[in-house]
Amino acid sequence: MSRSDYNIKLKVYLALLPDVFVQTDAFDGRHALREKCILKRLLKVWQLVAAMLLMVTIAHADLDPHPSTLPGSTLDEVSHVGKGWCHSGDNDALRTSLLDVDALKRHFRDIFAFVTDVARIDETTWGDACQFRAHMGLSDEHMSAALVKVYREAAEGKRGLPEGNRDLPWHERYQHKALDWLGVCSDLSARAFLLEVAENKAEKTCLRKAALLSYIRVASPDETKRALIRFLIEDERMDAGQRAAIYKGAQEVYAESGALKRRAIRSSLIVAAAREETQGGFECVDGILAGWSDIYRRSHERLALLKQHAGEAAKQPHGYLTNAVFHVNTNLVDLKVRDLNGFGAVNDSMDDQSRSFLLDLAADRKYSYDLRGSMLRRFLVNADAEGTKDTLMRFLIGMDRVQYPYPAYRDAMMFVFDKADEFKQRAILATLQVVAAREDRIGEFLALDDLLVKRSDRYRRSRQRLHLLEGHALRMPHDQVYFDKKLLLFALADARKFWRRTDVSMCLENLKAQDFGQALSAQEIAKWGGTLNTGAISLASLYESSSSELPESRSRIRWYVVLSVAGVVSVALVCWRLRVRRRRKAGV
Repeated sequence: MSRSDYNIKLKVYLALLPDVFVQTDAFDGRHALREKCILKRLLKVWQLVAAMLLMVTIAHADLDPHPSTLPGSTLDEVSHVGKGWCHSGDNDALRTSLLDVDALKRHFRDIFAFVTDVARIDETTWGDACQFRAHMGLSDEHMSAALVKVYREAAEGKRGLPEGNRDLPWHERYQHKALDWLGVCSDLSARAFLLEVAENKAEKTCLRKAALLSYIRVASPDETKRALIRFLIEDERMDAGQRAAIYKGAQEVYAESGALKRRAIRSSLIVAAAREETQGGFECVDGILAGWSDIYRRSHERLALLKQHAGEAAKQPHGYLTNAVFHVNTNLVDLKVRDLNGFGAVNDSMDDQSRSFLLDLAADRKYSYDLRGSMLRRFLVNADAEGTKDTLMRFLIGMDRVQYPYPAYRDAMMFVFDKADEFKQRAILATLQVVAAREDRIGEFLALDDLLVKRSDRYRRSRQRLHLLEGHALRMPHDQVYFDKKLLLFALADARKFWRRTDVSMCLENLKAQDFGQALSAQEIAKWGGTLNTGAISLASLYESSSSELPESRSRIRWYVVLSVAGVVSVALVCWRLRVRRRRKAGV
């Protein structure tokens, strides 16, 4: 057990003891007892006994084998282990047998029979398909040939069956999963087959939806655009229920796609939203687009569509819906002629479509960290206050949180902050205050804390900052590098010297509800950091204060001086006393 784990257990144990026995050191997180020798030995004996009891329990546990592993078991026929569903490790014999298309077809049927028992039929299993292909080393052409056979045999098997036949659902399950797994095969024959199923109006909605979603997953961005235009907007347009299913299914494809594919899906759905006649269909696609793009959510075109589809009572202005500052392209002709396979959409004029594309590039983990950071910084420079707040929350708190956030902290508080107006500066400081409360890595927190201190004296004196620093001090492991420990000690000593405390808001819900696009009241200004220091911050001076000070606080230094003086005086008195005694003995 590491020293850090031991200290956590000791802390929990000591919480049951009276405070008089406990002495807390908040600088390195150690909790020592005045009678520590006895208690530490008792704890070590208790841990040793617990470990021995655990090993004895495991050794004597009656663990029966699974029935499917016993010889002659009938469960072997439906066991996913027996059918090769677990693809961990090398299995040369199985891989060799699957080189035959018919054998692979039968293997797929066994897999789909198991999958449909543990997952919904309409739940995509692209991850399982990718794992199978990686472990078996099969080509896309070989897999697609077997999957097409599974689909065609299932379609032939259900032909002529009455509606209530018990075999009918199984045939449809095989069809659906075959279309689903074709979503990882990028060969031309697979894509042609998927389009063939999607355009077959005699097929069920679930099958047409699965075929179209699998197609746009493996198609190029421009092919994705053309397919969505074909089935959502133009002559082969699906009905309202099928379109709603495509809108919802596109969310999973969008989440797994790169920046170019995301731009194609989003651009096509924006044009489709402008052509939705039903209120339910528009609300479905509108909610999805608003979650994807802040540009669309605050666009003039969306506001007009909301008023068009809303009733008379709902046409009145409501909150952020009136804060329309962007434009999105709803022109079908323009969408058709645009080539979405390249980066040509990002131009020097930085229109609203380009800004949204920059965010997709910043969130796409296929690209290098430097490129993504550059795209994020370029967007923040051109965004307004609300867009800056939403983007920082997305990349520093939300699902697209960057792995190394310090460059984003530095760019926002130095490069972007110095060029921003007052509204945008308020948004940056408020958002990063909330981020600081959620930063669990001590090095990143200390870097962000140093930037916030240089921008806001109210944050520097706040109770919230002191609580965060003390929390990081208690959780700091003993093997932490000295550089972080020195920064923490300096920041903690700086936060403790203020006897009149202030308060700042670190609540995420309050941040989401606050509109930074307009002037703030005095109470709101105080809540989000008070008076701002708008002077430029030099990158070289970020750690000047910490490097010029000792790790110990001034109060501790004073105590060291007092104790040293007291020690010198005590030694002098003892020496003087001994000298007096010697003189008295010599006189006697």
